Formats: sequence, structure tokens, C-alpha cells
Amino acid sequence: MSMQYQAPPKNPALAAILSFLINGLGQIYNGEVGKGILIMVVQVVNVLLMGILIGFITGPIVFIWSIYDAYKTAERINAEAAGRAQQQMAMNTKVCPQCAERVPVEAKICRYCGHQFETTQQPAMLPTNAPQAVAAAPVAEATSAPAPQAEVQTKTCPSCGAENNADAKFCLSCGHMFGSEGVEIAGL
Repeated sequence: MSMQYQAPPKNPALAAILSFLINGLGQIYNGEVGKGILIMVVQVVNVLLMGILIGFITGPIVFIWSIYDAYKTAERINAEAAGRAQQQMAMNTKVCPQCAERVPVEAKICRYCGHQFETTQQPAMLPTNAPQAVAAAPVAEATSAPAPQAEVQTKTCPSCGAENNADAKFCLSCGHMFGSEGVEIAGL
């Protein structure tokens, strides 16, 4: 899963500039069409009220408020979109307890560190934090499996029996880490 940069849905500076040029245009850009049209109508009324001097007071107030509102509304829209994106990512991914990277929810193995996630569907799988069980698995297999040939291009997983490439680090079926047989992990 790759993280891609997504441009914010609204540009606050552009919304403010549009509202500076024509009051209400920034609100329309932000998707608040009714509010933008209302501001335009109020400014037309303010121009008419300049004949009795009240428009000289209310016109600049609405002008400045329109610019500020367009800017803050665009910021709010972006914050809500970022929150939804964060929530969507949290729903579709999980955190690996070993390396703290985010991986898809359906992942069985962390692609960064190889940590095998516990699944309820395969109770026979060996836990990755039990070195004694991992060390005992090759001994049981060594007595029942024939000796490997010198020119073998595949290797068999000791956990599930699946065939894998000879240079594979992890089993593609169950996620078993090859080479961990008999290796003691300090602290476990």
C-alpha cells in the first residue's frame, strides 16, 4: 500500500482572493452558493445605501467579513477532508506491533519486517514469539522428510508444507520466516 499525496480540496488563499475581487465569489468557490449569492445581494444593497451614508459603514464591514469567511471556510473544508482521509486510512490499515508500520487490514505478514499477524482461521500456525516451538519444528520434520537434494530450486515450508523459491525469506502461504529454525531470540 503506497501513500500518495492528495491536494487539499480547497485553496484558502484562492477563496480569499476571489472574495476580495467579487464579494461572495469565494463562498461560491467553497461550495456555499446560497451564502455567496446572499453576500453579493447584500453588497448591491450596501452600494444603494451609500446614498444615505449607511452603506459607507456596512459595505466595508461585509467586504472584510466576506474575505475572512471565505478563507476560514476553505480551511475548515480541508480539515474535515483530512479527518475523513485519516479515518478511512485507519479503517483500511492496521499497525504492525513489531515495526509500527501501517499495512492493509487483510495482510497476514508485514511487508516491512515480516511479522506474522495472528489469524483465527489457522490455529495450527506457530506463534512467532515462541522460539522453543520454532526450534522443535525442524527436528520433527527432519525425521519424517527425505534429505534435500543438492540442486533443489524450491524449499518446503516447515509450518504449512508449501513449496517456495529457494531464495525466499518468508513462506508465501503462511508467512513462516525461513532461517529462523533453531534461532533463539533474546528477550523472548
